Amino acid sequence: MLDMDEPDEVVAAAGQFRTAITTAATDVGALFDVLGLSLDSTSNCRVDRACLGQLDWMQTTFTEAVEDCVGQAETTVDNTVVSATALVDADLDSSRSVHETAY
Repeated sequence: MLDMDEPDEVVAAAGQFRTAITTAATDVGALFDVLGLSLDSTSNCRVDRACLGQLDWMQTTFTEAVEDCVGQAETTVDNTVVSATALVDADLDSSRSVHETAY
């Protein structure tokens, strides 16, 4: 016998997962703003000048990763809803079939 949660509970858990991922992603996305990372573009320091483009690259990389994460969380919820609906529909169809066969 297959023991599983109700489809509504599974969909609700997927929604909580999406919320957690989106919240964490928002926190990561705000990290650069909070830290206020910046370099003086007029600095005579060779290291400062070499790092100027790296902060932009880091922010772009983190932003893209966060967007990918949120997108995957959305896909997970969408697939969960589709699967749970298919399971409910299959269950209803089989119960009708069993009921019709019994008569």
